[in-house]
Amino acid sequence: MKKLICFLAVLVFCALAGFAGLANPQDTCYANGDANGDGLIWTIADLVLVIKMRTCDAPVPESLYRLDLTADCRVDSFDLRIIEGYYIYGSSILPRPFPVPTCCNPTLILIYPAAKGDVNADGGLTPADVVLMLTCASTETGNVFIGTASCSLCQADLNCDFDLSPVDLVQELNYVFLGAPPSGCP
Repeated sequence: MKKLICFLAVLVFCALAGFAGLANPQDTCYANGDANGDGLIWTIADLVLVIKMRTCDAPVPESLYRLDLTADCRVDSFDLRIIEGYYIYGSSILPRPFPVPTCCNPTLILIYPAAKGDVNADGGLTPADVVLMLTCASTETGNVFIGTASCSLCQADLNCDFDLSPVDLVQELNYVFLGAPPSGCP
């Protein structure tokens, strides 16, 4: 009888230990491109929301994991470019496997960084922000890619004229090196 009780105790202990070691179902979610959370993926409404997010005209959705298509636990411009690219190139641009296994609570990077001028979204104003902004300003618009560089117009448009121009770059230089906050935004 003593051996039976010990055996059952070991089984219960092993079962509990195994249960404790399982991943919480909330630890892994699947990104599917349903930006607006309506249950339909890759609709025009999703594309419109993504474009609004890139121009800071849309609120942050609660279920950001649906947009983490690069599976790096961040929702950034790279993910948004996949969604935009889907409408140009079709499903061939989608990552495999799809839907993409990712974190359930990814962080927002490059869409809504903390402060204006923090272009690389690292939480501070540094010369790295100036370099990234210079790279992005040398292109046609601030919401494009140059290699791995990406600028959010929300953070790079320091004079709030809805354009990334040399004026913004000068204000960024003054902000980073002289501490002079940008002017022109309410």
